[in-house]
Amino acid sequence: MEDSTPISIAIPVYNSAKFLEKCLDSILAQTYKNLEIVVLNNSSTDDSLDIISRYQEKDARIKCYTIPHVPTETWSRNNAYIRTTAEWVIPVDSDDAIEPEYVEKLWKRHMETGAEWVGATMTFVDDNEKIVGRIPKDFFDYNQVLKGKDAVILTLKGWQINGNGALIHRSLVPCIASGETRPLYNVEYDTRIILCHAKAVAFIDAKYFFGYNPNSFGRKPSYSKVTYVLQAFTGLLPFVQQNYDLDSEEVKVTSSTCASMLVPAFIVYLQNKKTFTVEQRCEYKTMCKSLYDNLHFSRVEDSAIKKTVKIVVIWINMILFKIY
Repeated sequence: MEDSTPISIAIPVYNSAKFLEKCLDSILAQTYKNLEIVVLNNSSTDDSLDIISRYQEKDARIKCYTIPHVPTETWSRNNAYIRTTAEWVIPVDSDDAIEPEYVEKLWKRHMETGAEWVGATMTFVDDNEKIVGRIPKDFFDYNQVLKGKDAVILTLKGWQINGNGALIHRSLVPCIASGETRPLYNVEYDTRIILCHAKAVAFIDAKYFFGYNPNSFGRKPSYSKVTYVLQAFTGLLPFVQQNYDLDSEEVKVTSSTCASMLVPAFIVYLQNKKTFTVEQRCEYKTMCKSLYDNLHFSRVEDSAIKKTVKIVVIWINMILFKIY
């Protein structure tokens, strides 16, 4: 396989010592050799940095950077992105792994199609390494090449494609272009932004193994976990309204999904508000209000959702928006 083109692997790390060796081993085992491996240590408090240092000693392709702690997975990933130098970038989470031919398969698919974004298969594994699911599903057509906006549609009724571990042209990554690492929302929002700006999106059945790390910002019970989905939809609704016709199926689907999110979002707030700081309560309130303000209920097709949300929003205004 011709691998003269350098490709950067961006790995954000926070307290991933239990999983990190498996992740790094899978990357060092790649059949595609011309890799820059950027490991971003987000001030881990476990043995992650020691593991990274040990791997650095045996492979000069690994570059380690330690930053003052930032509180979200996306923020950490963005700090990894901006330290990459290659024209092409693949993000890999530190608790995940990739098959040996992974990069080779993605690069070959890019060469075949010219796509600026090439997505792989997410294979879900449990603690016993048993495969428990995958995205896309088995019937997915890997031969198709889509425009970016059409690829985004496949993320609106649930994620029909895998957003993790894609081969991405660095010009599509917002934080690389702007130099601003603090995210507006989260990884799900950023993935859609990247997809939307791609002229061509392709896919390949290369295996990205998604593991479980309770310390991961996107997965552990915390303020970040509680707000993750809400953040995604707070950004998603205006994004879809700006990029698709207001009477389109895409706007109707997203509006209905976002409306249905308001009630569970409020319930989650009530269940967790004692663990939130005043600042976090204000941020959560602002996201709920933004989501509600951006909704056009004429585009919410489910009448039951309309009625429920309009009733519950009275509670929200009385309790959430007025009382801290």
